[in-house]
Amino acid sequence: MHALRLFVLPAALYALTLSGADAVPAAPGADAQAPAQPATNVRAVPAETKEQLAPLAPFRQRPAPRTADAKALAAVEAYLQAAGGLESFAAIQDRYDRFKVIRHSPTGETRAVFERYQKRGNMVREDWHMDVPVGDQPTLEVLQTYNGKKNEGWTKMMGYVSPLDAKMIYMLVWDKYIDDFFVVWREDGYALKYREEGEVQKRACHVVDVYPPSGEIEARYFFDKETGLLLKKQWRTDGQQGPVRNELFYGEYHKVRIPGDSERFIQYPFRQDQHEDGDLIMSREYVELKINSGISDEIFDRPEGLVFEGPVGRDLDKDKGEAKKAAEAKPPWKKDAKRIVPKGAGDEGAAKEPGAAPSAAPEKE
Repeated sequence: MHALRLFVLPAALYALTLSGADAVPAAPGADAQAPAQPATNVRAVPAETKEQLAPLAPFRQRPAPRTADAKALAAVEAYLQAAGGLESFAAIQDRYDRFKVIRHSPTGETRAVFERYQKRGNMVREDWHMDVPVGDQPTLEVLQTYNGKKNEGWTKMMGYVSPLDAKMIYMLVWDKYIDDFFVVWREDGYALKYREEGEVQKRACHVVDVYPPSGEIEARYFFDKETGLLLKKQWRTDGQQGPVRNELFYGEYHKVRIPGDSERFIQYPFRQDQHEDGDLIMSREYVELKINSGISDEIFDRPEGLVFEGPVGRDLDKDKGEAKKAAEAKPPWKKDAKRIVPKGAGDEGAAKEPGAAPSAAPEKE
């Protein structure tokens, strides 16, 4: 496979990652405690649950950006407190997490391991290790990084390095919160609206709709009434057969202590399962988390490797091919096709021989 084709591949490989707010578990050896609620089976959705979860209805009476009614705000504040509190989230300066992603399909499973580095200042790096043989290598290794302080993004694959264009940078950094989406929902222009009380696998929940500032369809969040923790996110997308109901289940919460402060902790779900219309399509299993380990700014800079011209996201072969065709194309007056001569026209309207230059305009008397 041509190297350029592989450079375009990362855009498609983002399908291996889950939509929705990110969450991470404790690292091996960290002070992990038992889940804060009874274990939730997120590997399958009971039939009765499928029936009661209708697709999201078209939104009406959209709330103004950066607003929330009292019940929605109370549910979100309870969640943030249960997840560790705003002070704990603010104490996170950098984060490293490692997780497995399994894509489920009727023909089998596709597996990958992701390593993600994040640091304040909008710096994100991901190293992907995918079970895709390339040449004599058993796996496909991809590195993508963005340094928000320098406003530069890079990708590396098969030893070649290329800059990321704006679209690819957006795909890399979007939805990558070093703390939590609900820490910055108001700052980012979202709106909250309490919908109703609901249930996720026999656990009573507060249901809150979250409206993006861009006018897109809202997402729905289900917060456990007893523990305050997030159990599910639900949203709708358009599929070939019509609207598709997406559900992301959060389970196996554990506490992770903030280094240097034994009283501060963050709670993250070790497992996230995504369903489409009730069918399991994706699983994410976290295996390691390091908070405030002193990640250097340098790892977000351009990686070492051979130079590959052009930003990722463009097909340079196609661009060069079209440019070559344009350069080799004959000018209009050298085309083989004869122009049409109006009936009754004189010599001035006669067709020129192929390759002849256009005649000069007649002089006025």
